[in-house]
Amino acid sequence: MNYYLNYEEYNQIDEINDIDKQFLDGTGSEIISSKTIGEYELLLVYIQGFYSVSISRNNLPFTLPQYQNVNINEKPKNLPIKEFLETLQEWCDRFDELVIGSYNDKKLQNYINIIKRSDLFYVEDFVEGYVIKIKSK
Repeated sequence: MNYYLNYEEYNQIDEINDIDKQFLDGTGSEIISSKTIGEYELLLVYIQGFYSVSISRNNLPFTLPQYQNVNINEKPKNLPIKEFLETLQEWCDRFDELVIGSYNDKKLQNYINIIKRSDLFYVEDFVEGYVIKIKSK
């Protein structure tokens, strides 16, 4: 199911991000690093023994499944692939293994394709259909 935000809702998104803070506090997770690339925010979150990469567009909450299927009433710009891969490489060099997941199968498959085509990482299913694990080659 896709959710659509009108511009008024979109402009209030910073208030919704309190949801992310509550989730992180409630699970004992912490944001280790972040990087903005284009319209996207990449976050490296340490959660339950794993370094997890969160990819969020326009500061949408990253902890709730329903926001992973949100379409903003504007055409999305492509994820800057070179910067995306450089960030993953930097984080893999520091933390060895990363996990990347999404409740949106289409987005996850897109990330998998980008990562595999780069030939920079070993990729394996971690939670089939939802999460992959990557490690530098």
